Amino acid sequence: RIVEEDSLLLLEGHDQNECQNLSNQEVLDSCLMRNLPIVLVDSGSADAQFNDQKTGGANLGQGPNVVDYQEMRRNLTHHLEIMSSVAEAVSDQVKQQYAFKSENEQAEIAKERLGLFSSHVAILRHSFKNGLWR
Repeated sequence: RIVEEDSLLLLEGHDQNECQNLSNQEVLDSCLMRNLPIVLVDSGSADAQFNDQKTGGANLGQGPNVVDYQEMRRNLTHHLEIMSSVAEAVSDQVKQQYAFKSENEQAEIAKERLGLFSSHVAILRHSFKNGLWR
């Protein structure tokens, strides 16, 4: 499902405008689905005040923290950029390896491979971020 949603978001150009046309709820749902960080900032910080001005004061839950939707939009955009590059490479590879198959069969193979990759993106991101692979 994530592969299909990523394709739709890319088709709609959300990677080009840093997901600004998505609602805060859509950004939150998309980040949760992809295991992207849900960024909280102290409600008294400059980032939170900027976020309040941009989003009309939307916050998640209760307490001293608010969701930094702008940072989450950047994370989602970065994810879409990665998936776009990977999708292009996978598609090219499948076309070469499975030239004898129909376009529909090639598309299904590419979709399956992208699904496998997308299920590992969160683990890869965490590993690189924490210096586990150099």
